[in-house]
Amino acid sequence: MTKVSPVRRNQSAYNLKCLTAFYGLPHQVFCLALSTLDRFITKVKVQPRYLSCITTTCFYHAVKCYQGIQSTTSLEKLIRVSQCDCRTGDILRMETIIQDKLRAAAPDADSVTHLTLLQIIIDVFRTLSGVDLSNHLDKMASKLVMCLCHAELLDVSFVMVALAVFSSHLQTLGIIEPVAFSVVLNICQIADRDFISYQEEIVKFLAVNYAAPSSLPKLQLKWTISNRTMAKLRPGYYGDTGLPVIPELPYEGMERSITDSVESLDDIGDEDDDVPGTPTAEDFNHHFSYPNSPSEPSPLSNGLSHGHILTYADVVSGRLSLYAHE
Repeated sequence: MTKVSPVRRNQSAYNLKCLTAFYGLPHQVFCLALSTLDRFITKVKVQPRYLSCITTTCFYHAVKCYQGIQSTTSLEKLIRVSQCDCRTGDILRMETIIQDKLRAAAPDADSVTHLTLLQIIIDVFRTLSGVDLSNHLDKMASKLVMCLCHAELLDVSFVMVALAVFSSHLQTLGIIEPVAFSVVLNICQIADRDFISYQEEIVKFLAVNYAAPSSLPKLQLKWTISNRTMAKLRPGYYGDTGLPVIPELPYEGMERSITDSVESLDDIGDEDDDVPGTPTAEDFNHHFSYPNSPSEPSPLSNGLSHGHILTYADVVSGRLSLYAHE
């Protein structure tokens, strides 16, 4: 008997769902990987600490079955994304163990999954009733994936789950075909009483979990970095903006800007001077003597605001302090 609890199994199913969405793969890959996982943890006594490695291995094997021998999925990248805390050799060895334990039951590209049965039910229903629901397969597959992520709903056969999802979607569309659906139930050898009780459970579950998906907690892939890796990371290594390096001597650029500002002051204060000179103390008192009353105009009030006068005063005083140090 397996040691994996239903909660851990559901968490692994959600991880498979996240990996399928991350790589943009169809629902068939998820169903194939989950079928492999369920069969393995049912047949083999699995320790919970190995469950993440087994889950990643089942997904990797399902991707190879879907894409063929020439799979484009990098195993190294899959290990980083899934954060299974194992190496490439561990995944390959676990894949061999799964194939040996399952033997003939090991899934491949032609394995029958819940989604395969759902597609067959849609085809049979179209033949009996003439209603084509092929364009609704993706929505029904999303509902099926939601149900498969909860082990509490999987105590019945594969075809029962697929039929319940199909029937709930028919109710959503308002399609009523009792004769055709009864024939489908007879083909699947399912009693009406058993199906009705299970269908009510599926409808209640989908009404809570699928009708309002925004209310459910969303799983996010999180990167876990060790302290040793953090110590080796260089700040700004991946964020190089290409901007020039700021000089370490702040007074070099400051003195140049002050000189330019003082020269502009000379041009404003004395328009007759062709060559700007260094301001003296008298120039300072002349240009920046503040009026005693609001009626007295300032020498620089024409064309300059009060904020400009204060700025130039600070510039000239800073320039004079530099000369005092020299």
